Amino acid sequence: MTTRLAETQGAMARELPSPVERSARVCGSGVTALTCARLLGVQGWQIEHDPGGEVRPVHLLLGQATANLLAALWSDPALLRGAHRIRERAVYWNRGKPVAPVAAPGLVMAADELVRRLASRATIATSSRGSAPGWIVSAQAPQAGASSPAMREIGRRHAWIAHATLAQAALRDRCLMESIDDGWLFLLPVGAGNADLQYVSLPSDAPPPAPEFVIEKTTMIRQALSGIAPWRRPIACMPKVHLAPARRGVLAVGEGALAFDPISGDGVGHALRSVVLAATTLDAMATGRPVGDCLNDYAATLHRAMAHHLRICLDLYDNTMFGPGWRSECDAMRAALAELDRNGRGATVEPT
Repeated sequence: MTTRLAETQGAMARELPSPVERSARVCGSGVTALTCARLLGVQGWQIEHDPGGEVRPVHLLLGQATANLLAALWSDPALLRGAHRIRERAVYWNRGKPVAPVAAPGLVMAADELVRRLASRATIATSSRGSAPGWIVSAQAPQAGASSPAMREIGRRHAWIAHATLAQAALRDRCLMESIDDGWLFLLPVGAGNADLQYVSLPSDAPPPAPEFVIEKTTMIRQALSGIAPWRRPIACMPKVHLAPARRGVLAVGEGALAFDPISGDGVGHALRSVVLAATTLDAMATGRPVGDCLNDYAATLHRAMAHHLRICLDLYDNTMFGPGWRSECDAMRAALAELDRNGRGATVEPT
């Protein structure tokens, strides 16, 4: 009897998952990576930080809920002090009647300034790569031009951004969003009478029209500006999704796992929620939950978020953007939705 019990207990012990090692190397230089490293550190993990990459010279719009979440994750209500406040948003879409301004409170801050503030509050060891951590958590977006069969780019659209000066009569706390025949624009006041103008369109062999010519096609935005600088280098802004964002020893998070079309207006919020999900998943495995189940749940949750985002994009683009280029963009989103659906019925984690 004693021997059989010992054999049974031994078999059960072999079947039970062993807790994973509570150490991780977090890769990335932006808000997502720093916040992930901090959150895991607070949860008792041994953390190394591998910065890598550069912070884009852009301004970030944080909706009020996202701003509150970021301040809470860093336990610092003064984190965003001095940020430019946004009160509302007005939309002129598909050449219809302009939508009356709606409340859309948020805060605007330069990405490099926010990263500087987070880094000054972080107490994270820089990775020496001297020892192998239990987990790699990658918040790094694929390098420009890099091809990875696991990271699916959905379409070709890019964003051109230019510095602009607001007209004297323009409201300093109102964002403007407007579609034109070949794309859409977003005007973001950033403080001191300045603004960023973002133009989302499809790349071609010819350079995009000068900002002045693009603005002439608008109704609301041209009235809000008194001057504009040339376009900066374009940024790829098509949705991207990692088809296998979770495998033993590696989690992709933030832009390393999925990136949303800027039409969502809450890229930072989605990235922060993926950080919370990653930290929760790692802690669950560390306390003995089956690793395979946790990784599959993690991947499935991210894929559901991307599928929901693609449906929203299709609803907006399908009835607004015409021509073969934009038809191709919509077809790419439909194909990605079908692929995510197939992944949802099968394995979402790379085999080990």
